[in-house]
Amino acid sequence: MSMANGKKKANTNYLDAKILIVDDLKINVELVKMMLDIAGYRNITSVTDSRLVLDYQQECQFDLILLDLRMPHTDGFEIMEQLSEVLQNDYIPVLILTAEQEEATRLKALKLGAKDFITKPFNQSEVLCRIHNMLEVRMLHNQISNQNILLEKRVQERTQELNIAKKAVEYANRVKATFLDNMGHELRTPLNGILGFSEIMKDQMFGELGNELYVEYTRDIHGAGEHLLGVINNILDISRLEMGDIEFNTTQIDLLVMLQDSVSAVSKRAEDAGISITIEVDSELPAIMADEIRLKQTLLNLLLNCVKFTRDGSVKISSKLEDSGLMISVSDTGRGIPEEDLELVLEPFGQVRVSAVVAHEGIGGGLHLAKAFMEMHGGALEVQSKVGVGTTVSLYFPSSLFC
Repeated sequence: MSMANGKKKANTNYLDAKILIVDDLKINVELVKMMLDIAGYRNITSVTDSRLVLDYQQECQFDLILLDLRMPHTDGFEIMEQLSEVLQNDYIPVLILTAEQEEATRLKALKLGAKDFITKPFNQSEVLCRIHNMLEVRMLHNQISNQNILLEKRVQERTQELNIAKKAVEYANRVKATFLDNMGHELRTPLNGILGFSEIMKDQMFGELGNELYVEYTRDIHGAGEHLLGVINNILDISRLEMGDIEFNTTQIDLLVMLQDSVSAVSKRAEDAGISITIEVDSELPAIMADEIRLKQTLLNLLLNCVKFTRDGSVKISSKLEDSGLMISVSDTGRGIPEEDLELVLEPFGQVRVSAVVAHEGIGGGLHLAKAFMEMHGGALEVQSKVGVGTTVSLYFPSSLFC
């Protein structure tokens, strides 16, 4: 559409506007009406009895009201007050027809909602120009109002869609939680037997197995069972974490004792891998308030990662105590993580293979859980690593957790 056509269409819209002329003097009404007729306005209503204005407005919803101030029965000021109550926050399209020049009168009219003035005696060019300007504002107001109504409708529709989607997600989460609980039970039950009997066999509690290969096989079975149990636990915990279904109970914890217990839990696997683990922390570590299960799980995940990715090396646990908090660092001399993959290992199931030749066990997720559990404590987890040198994972506990 050309600019000329657009302008013509806009002018046509103005000429179709509904206009009400209110003046107790019929000659003034006829004069204004004649000016509008000549200009091409096609929808003009007039009234000389000001008491009818409110009824007319409620019935027709005029785009513009040309209103005299001084009239018998109901003057222009009273009419504007009535219109304000009816229209409330809507645009009040009132243009005052007045012969008065007093500033107080004009100011009062403006405060009641008048938008402009036409001074008597009328000047045709001025009258048509002011009417056109007011109608332009009125049309823009109508467009904005219609757009707001359309937007509100869309927002309501979208909100309804989101509520439906939310309920569907909540239902899916409930189904997922039920499935995971059932699956966890079904997987852990046979694993309990595998781990229990393989441990009895590898320790030869009821006598020798008769062949050293049997002992080695049962150790492999037991190790594979422990690994599978860890994978299952990680998957279930990550799923619960995503659903916000992680239980969190704080209690007073002796960090040094927990570190020692965690090292003891992985010492056999570390020994088999030729790894030495040392604890070099302050003997006066503060007790902290934390979730014992989740914190122990965090430490075990870090130590197991060290054992998994280190061969014939060492792991060191160190601490740094400051006024702002406590830093516990777990460092290994393993093969390390490429810098571009540091963020990946913190994602759920994020896993990095430094070499296609050296494959490792696991599906990832341990560091993601450790990071999530630290953040649930109000702390943080940071990973620093260099390929061929090793990796350091630091746990930060804010001083607010100190007992």
